[in-house]
Amino acid sequence: MQSIRSAKLYVDLPGYPSPCIITSDKLRPDILFSTADNIFYIIELNVGFETNLNINASRKKLKYRPLLVDLDKTIDRIEFVNLFISSLRIFGNSSEPLLQMCNDIGIDKHHLNFILQRCLL
Repeated sequence: MQSIRSAKLYVDLPGYPSPCIITSDKLRPDILFSTADNIFYIIELNVGFETNLNINASRKKLKYRPLLVDLDKTIDRIEFVNLFISSLRIFGNSSEPLLQMCNDIGIDKHHLNFILQRCLL
């Protein structure tokens, strides 16, 4: 289990460092989260129709594959979290790595349920 006390969040929002510091301008993920143990999570957020969830998930995974291979050379562990929510508030199967990430960094079930509920608002 990782500690999130020394974690760093990279997003394109005021007050946060941009993900392109790590990923360069080639690709700009929605969120880049790093732990103190040099584990990075690239998080891509998407909303779409139910019929396209798997197609879009595959497309995003292919899009980020070269970046993951490149970063894997310098980072201890890198994970791609493809968070897909349908227009009817259904999580795509590709969103399972989010649950694994939350487990890895020690988020308990109570807080995980809160996070998932907030995603569906």
